[in-house]
Amino acid sequence: NALASAIPDAGIIIDEFNNIEWCNRSSLTLLGVDQDRDIGQKVGNIIRFPAFNQYLKNHKTDNFIDIEDTNNKRFLRFRIVEYQDYSSRNKKFISVRDVTTQSKLNQIRKDFIANASHELKTPLTTIKGYSEIINEDSKEQELANFANQITLQADRMNKIIEDLLSLSKIENSEIDLNDESIDVGSIINQVLESYESMSKKINFKVNIECDKKLMSDESLFYSIVENLVSNAHRYTDEGGEVFISWSANPEYATLLVQDTGIGIPQESIDRITERFYRVDKGRNAKTGGTGLGLSIVKHALDRMGAELIIESELLVGSSFSCRFPNKRLAKD
Repeated sequence: NALASAIPDAGIIIDEFNNIEWCNRSSLTLLGVDQDRDIGQKVGNIIRFPAFNQYLKNHKTDNFIDIEDTNNKRFLRFRIVEYQDYSSRNKKFISVRDVTTQSKLNQIRKDFIANASHELKTPLTTIKGYSEIINEDSKEQELANFANQITLQADRMNKIIEDLLSLSKIENSEIDLNDESIDVGSIINQVLESYESMSKKINFKVNIECDKKLMSDESLFYSIVENLVSNAHRYTDEGGEVFISWSANPEYATLLVQDTGIGIPQESIDRITERFYRVDKGRNAKTGGTGLGLSIVKHALDRMGAELIIESELLVGSSFSCRFPNKRLAKD
């Protein structure tokens, strides 16, 4: 009790009828909830943000909500955790944190990325257009080759911009997770269709071990699969194998993407999901890529309350296991 009262985050316990049973001192500072006055009151009558009351009705244990407190010019992050007390009574613990500084920095970053991407897209489109014209009309092979390189680099820059925007949205909770029942095997097949026409041939093997569907935002899950398969394809030599499976046990369901590629040094595994992290420059020059794919995967899984486990051995291959808690599986 003494420890909980001293923490800077606001903490409130409510019963199954949303009546306040306990709160700490920070609740008064952040929310105006008074220990002496408000015990027994409906929490929705004291915390009057409409967004909070909606969140209270529809919250998920692996989610949170940021609310702007316009009167005090700050942002508050609400999170609700359900539990049972020693008498098996249903309770909810509400934690609230002041995230004003973080929100302002995130907004600066979002604005910069949005503005930069907008400013870069137009000249990139122009550059690509002119390079394609030169490539088509040029009678000199050397000039055509230069134009083709310009086109390729413009495409690469455009992909970096798109990945930055995607990562920024995931990190800043701008994507609402519209959970629906996802057929994992169908998503895997959709992703693999785009690799059938590629000149670099890889042997893809798929094993759907369970018929359980996943509760997920479809676009977010597609992004996870696409980036993992793209990474495996990029770092696996011609004729190599990429194995993809979907399985479940009593604790979690697993999406596995395993390759026979060049592998990752042990000292780099912990950093491989950092944005723009490169194992070495030579590897990057040979394989291309934006350096953002695995970072997108990691943050997307975080949003879903899932875990990414990476194992690798140089010159043998790598495996990426996405473990989803069983509460993410659709009910039969």
